[in-house]
Order: sequence, then C-alpha cells, then structure tokens
Amino acid sequence: MQVALPAIKQIYMDNVNGPKEIWGSHLDSGSFNKLESLTIFNVEKDTKVFSLDTIKQMRNLKELKLYIFQLAEEFIERIGFYNDGIENSALLPQLKELTIMSFPLLKQIQWKELALQNLCCLTIFRIHGLTYLFSASVGRKLVNLKELDVSDCQMIEEIVGGESGDTNTVEVNVVFPPLNILRLCNLPALRSLTKDNVIIEFPSIIEVVFQQFQNPIQLDLFQKFQHVKELILGECEALLEPFDLERRASPILPRLWKLTLANMHKLQMIPWKIFPIENLHYLKISDINGLKFLFPAPLGSKGFAQLEEIHIEFCKDIEQVLAQESTDDTANNAASTTNVFPRVKIIELQFLQNLRSFSSENYKDLEFPSLEEVWILGCPMMEAFSYGSLSTPRLRIVWIESRYKEEHLDLNAAIKKSDANIGTLDVAWATLNTGPAARQVIYCLQIPPPL
Repeated sequence: MQVALPAIKQIYMDNVNGPKEIWGSHLDSGSFNKLESLTIFNVEKDTKVFSLDTIKQMRNLKELKLYIFQLAEEFIERIGFYNDGIENSALLPQLKELTIMSFPLLKQIQWKELALQNLCCLTIFRIHGLTYLFSASVGRKLVNLKELDVSDCQMIEEIVGGESGDTNTVEVNVVFPPLNILRLCNLPALRSLTKDNVIIEFPSIIEVVFQQFQNPIQLDLFQKFQHVKELILGECEALLEPFDLERRASPILPRLWKLTLANMHKLQMIPWKIFPIENLHYLKISDINGLKFLFPAPLGSKGFAQLEEIHIEFCKDIEQVLAQESTDDTANNAASTTNVFPRVKIIELQFLQNLRSFSSENYKDLEFPSLEEVWILGCPMMEAFSYGSLSTPRLRIVWIESRYKEEHLDLNAAIKKSDANIGTLDVAWATLNTGPAARQVIYCLQIPPPL
C-alpha cells in the first residue's frame, strides 16, 4: 500500500527503535518534495532511516538535525543517507542548517555526498571518533557558511584536515567569506585549526568563542581573526600561554569590541598587552579566582577610553577593580591623578566575596561622566565604592544587594547604608561553592537579576 505525504513540511521523530527501515517502499515518490525541516532523536542500532531514493526527494530540505545515533560508523552509509553504492554528489541542494550530535562511533563524515553550497549553519557536538571535521576541498565548497560550532569532540586535532594521500608539500588556501561566528568548545586534542600546508582565512569573522582548551595552540591562531569584534574565552589558560607578554608590541585583535574571560582559575593577572584596550566597549570577567584586581595602576582608566560596560562576577579573591602596584612611585602617581572612565554607562559587580571597593585608597579622584547604572549584589566586604572624590553626574539607577535605591545617587553613602542588609548573602557564600550549580541556587534567593 502506497502512502503519500505531498504537503508535509516538517518531521520530528524520537526514539526510533525497532524497524529495520522506517519508510521502506511504502511512500509515494512525491512525499517529501515540500519537506523543509527534519529532526531525528535516538536511533537504535541497525535501523536504516532513509534510503538514497528517499533522500533524493528532499530537494527543498533546509534544516536537518540528527541527535544520538548509537551505531553510525559513516555518516552517509549507515545513518539516513544510505547510498546503495550509487554515486551522487548533489544530495540536499537547499540545505542551510545541519546539526549532528552524539554519534559515539562516527569516524568520518562523508561530505562529498552532499551539496554544500547553501549551508549557512553547521553544528557538530559530541562525536568522539572524528580526528578532523572536513578536508580543505570540502571547506572551499562552504561558500555561504556563516556559523560554525564544534563542541565536545575528544579526538579532533584540526578543524580543516588534509586530503586523502596528502603529503603536506602543496600549500592550500581555504577562505570562508561570510563566516561570522566560530565556536570551539571542549576539544582537548585540538592543536591547530588546519594542517600545516593549509592556510585558512576568515575575512568576515565577528564573534569567536573558545572554551575548555587544555593544550597550547599555534601562535598564529589569533592572527586569523583580525576582524573579530567579540571574543569569549572560557577555561582557556592554555591559549594565552604561548604569548611573551613582555615582548608583545601590539595587540592580537585590533578591532575587538567585546571581551569575556571566564573560568580561568590559574590566571592571576589579565594579559592586557595582547588585547586592544583602547577599542573595548564591553568587558565581562567571570569565575577567575586568582585575580586580586582587574586594572593595574599603570593602565588604569587611561587605556579604556571607549569602555561602556564592566561586568565582574564570581571572582572570590578580587579586592579592588582599579588597583595600584606595590611600588611607592606608582602609588604616588595614582594619588595625584584624576582617573576618568569617560564612556562607562553600566557597572555590575556580583558575588565578589572579598571586594572592598572599586578603586584603591591611592585613587583620590574618580570620574564617571556617563555612568547611569550600578548593580552590586553579593559583595559582603564592600566598604565603599571609592575613597576619594567621586563624580557620577548621570547616575540614575543604584541597586545594592536586594534593594533598589533610586534616592541614593551617592554611591558611597548607598553602600554604607546597605551594610545591615547583606546577611543573607553572607550565608550564601558560606554554604555554596561557585560554579553553574551554585549560581542557580544563589539567584533563587529572590535577588532581582540585572535588567
């Protein structure tokens, strides 16, 4: 009996276990002509999802998401795209978004079977058998790729690998013209983006996310991201190890606007020399427990002329945001200088259990001509915002602990008045560890989060 599904546009399947073949020969040849989205979860061993003839019908498929396939050894041959030995190089010609997640036995993705010219978004997650994602020849076909996310793949050594039989003697160029976002997370074997003979370029890259890097990467890694505007580094001390900070003459990312550093517990000082601090607009520091201060005195506010937002959270050892070095000369210079953050609009200080003030006692004059909002939550040791003259002419919102203080536009006065209301947060710090689970519990204390 033939079944026809001529108008179906979306299919979602979960717990596919039992049948040897899902569709078989029961479907009419025109059933998937209008299909645009296909999502499949949990496919059991020995189940053939689609035959080649079925896939050929999906000429308008734009979104394909495959999650948790227990058997797959080769992407085309064993799961979904069952080839039957027939050559075909233009399957899924309209595919724009592809997600492949949790294929424990997958060792190679047979990209050559797919038409890749329209692919915009590629997500690869928890495929532990891959040693590289795709070859240089496949990379050159991804002319419309805008977002690439590769996470939790334990064996990947390069993103762009070599060709079959490649001797690494011929230089190969691979350009991803429209790629805007690159996310690489928890890739413990990764040592380079490419093979030695492959030169990779990202002329349109805007956002780069690196998380959980355990090994140092080639020194020229960041040189490939000259146009990046947002950088997120989490658990990535190894990425910063190769830089000789004392000899570094110029920043590595000249157009960087937004910087987030998180979960680097061995980091005792932010290596500002490698970042273009004069261009930064947004700064977030989270879970870096080795920091005693954020900005050293020789740097101070002078290098952050464009900075608009400062967010600091879960850094248990930080005592001041703006601090001086220990030498007498530095302290004297700091005391005699007016420190201005001309464009800072928002300051957010959250769960900094040893924070005593924003600036040290050596800073006698502190000016925030553009500051509008200040959020201070879970800072039980905070005595004052500053110890000298403080100018905040545009300040309109002050939120300290769980109390909104519109009437207290004097930050120092507001902090002193809040000293009696922080006992709940002291208990939270005494009983909870930092980290994602602790954050969830702390936020359940009915402390309004920042807008």
